[in-house]
Amino acid sequence: MLEENDKDEKIIEFLENYEHSETLNTFFSLRKDCIGIIDPPIVLEHQILGNDGNRLPIQDLEMLVKDGELRKLKVPRSLSYKNITSSIGYSLKSDILKVLKQRIQEKYSNLEGQNRLNGCFLECLFNNENNNILLQNILNLIKENIFQNYKTISINNKHLLDYLSLICIQWKSQYKICQSHQINFNGDFLLNLLIKFGILRSDASDLHSLIFTTPSMGLFIQYLESGNTVIINSLKRSKYKELFEDKFNTLKLGKSLLPLDFHLRDLHGTGIIKRMVVHNNPIKVCKLCNIIANRRIQKKRIVT
Repeated sequence: MLEENDKDEKIIEFLENYEHSETLNTFFSLRKDCIGIIDPPIVLEHQILGNDGNRLPIQDLEMLVKDGELRKLKVPRSLSYKNITSSIGYSLKSDILKVLKQRIQEKYSNLEGQNRLNGCFLECLFNNENNNILLQNILNLIKENIFQNYKTISINNKHLLDYLSLICIQWKSQYKICQSHQINFNGDFLLNLLIKFGILRSDASDLHSLIFTTPSMGLFIQYLESGNTVIINSLKRSKYKELFEDKFNTLKLGKSLLPLDFHLRDLHGTGIIKRMVVHNNPIKVCKLCNIIANRRIQKKRIVT
């Protein structure tokens, strides 16, 4: 495992320092903004913007998805005024696995003395003799089987369940599980574990599919929406629905701990605001993209 971690770190270091791709440089800069706040970090596709505010080509990101180093995600959004219900996001496979390992070990490394909400099944399965082997096998299942074989945003529910059922048949002979619980160790059990670990979630738009996600997705959405709401409301209160960006520096972005630029990139990328350079001023202006606001300021700019 140490060798694998070293390999992942070397890959990340190479990509971070790769000077020939503005797209990768932007992705890793935004990833760095998230580390320690949202783990594993998530970067939205429409945040990958050049200095001119236009979207950068994503071929380099798609190549990493194809190679299995980057996971492509469907991030649920609720932007009714822009008719946006989801965004495309990216998260490094190694970042996801690092968080997964910590969470799995914290939850299942020592079940002794815990309330037996599921009868004795979990303690029977994750007993001292099985524990380390089973935990490592589950991590390997996610890394070497699930992530390697399924590099798409979603996966067919039945197809995955059949696959996990075959895995369970192979594993049953490795673990000493009481006879009454042999039947419970099946594809459904492993699938529920993957959902609990935050790797998969149901797809409201397709009941037959599951969507790949990350353990940090819920917090990421909460932070993003909270900070964005503060910025939007601030722009709405301004006379001409636009402000210089430095006016946002004193704002408390709700519950969000993400940097201001992270939010502004999201808002610009979704078309909710427009970030502009005015009269060669080094400080950009943020303008709320609203037809009524546009009509009100046809002949006048802000002066602050």
